[in-house]
Amino acid sequence: PFLFHCLPYFRNTHYDIVHCQFGPNGNIGAEMKELGIINSKLVTTFHGYDIRLGLSQGGDIYAPLKEKGDLFLAISRYNRRQLEEMGFDLDKIVDHPVGIDIEKFKYSASSAQRADGEIRIISIARLEHAIKAIGILAARNPTLKIKYEIIGEGHLREKLQALVSGEALSGTVTFAGGMDQDYISSRLAESDIFLLSSVEEALSVALMEAMASGLPAVATKVGGVPELVRDGESGYLVQPGDAEALAEKLDLLIKDPAGRKRMGMVGRKIVEEKYDIKKLNEKLVELYRSLLAEDEPPA
Repeated sequence: PFLFHCLPYFRNTHYDIVHCQFGPNGNIGAEMKELGIINSKLVTTFHGYDIRLGLSQGGDIYAPLKEKGDLFLAISRYNRRQLEEMGFDLDKIVDHPVGIDIEKFKYSASSAQRADGEIRIISIARLEHAIKAIGILAARNPTLKIKYEIIGEGHLREKLQALVSGEALSGTVTFAGGMDQDYISSRLAESDIFLLSSVEEALSVALMEAMASGLPAVATKVGGVPELVRDGESGYLVQPGDAEALAEKLDLLIKDPAGRKRMGMVGRKIVEEKYDIKKLNEKLVELYRSLLAEDEPPA
């Protein structure tokens, strides 16, 4: 059905490049080439769920795309490895991460403690292990004033709210729900530490936004996260599912304001150098031009 929905857009217009986001949409693009609906270069960016889909069902689910695709963009080195293992043409895979508009995230280099000693931890996620880690942290530091805000919405919210009540964290953990970018950027600017406890993650945009805001991160060592968080330099990495380790690293950062500032500066620099959307868009245009130049006759 989606193929027929797309058809009117291609009936009377020629495009030099059709760029599909996510592998299954790339398959649709490949089918359109097979049917003669388009005669364009076909570019596909692989993100997260499409990689997991290929790993669970086998790389052959992308057989049409492997045959007809001209360029495959991997948003992380982790994604590149998975595409290689699924049998994609190595010469057609290019590393091209997602990025953010770094100007929208205010960098704060202050390491000064608040007058009331409060520590603000933030996650843009809804994950059980993070809440358990906050519970462990609070138990270890009964006099510490902790404010942990979770931004985001999803079907697990009620379960996580029950977990917060069960851990006696109702006065510590708040659920902000789904919020716009202005709210997120303001909260990041007011926070001290970013917590990411994902068990699966191709490349976290939320983590980029936090690092652009100068926050050190405590994150799980999954997918492309180690490409963003350099362990001991811009934050700390722990194994997924280990709430004790998350709490331990949070405790280290809380007790080291100068270290938080230093790690935040490193994190900001990483995002500026590698994940600035303006630079990445310029690179994407270069990739497009190189792809089209392959069909140009020699001068």
